[in-house]
Amino acid sequence: MREYAALKGLPYYDLVEEILAAKPSTPVQPTERELKVTMDAYAVNKPQAIAIVGACQKEGFSLIQGPPGTGGYVFVLINIR
Repeated sequence: MREYAALKGLPYYDLVEEILAAKPSTPVQPTERELKVTMDAYAVNKPQAIAIVGACQKEGFSLIQGPPGTGGYVFVLINIR
């Protein structure tokens, strides 16, 4: 249901053209130090820290997808800060 709502709202997004033209990028390989700093600062696990570090090091936008309760909302709040 969330995916359907997101697709219905797509024409109203400011980044609609960038979203539709997006291409996968090479995954970032964060260092163990970067992961530890991120895990300690935001109380997240290693896969979440990898996603956070990777998204923060990329230009443009990043889509982080996961089942409910896996930290996507936490990541949005971290990036807003």
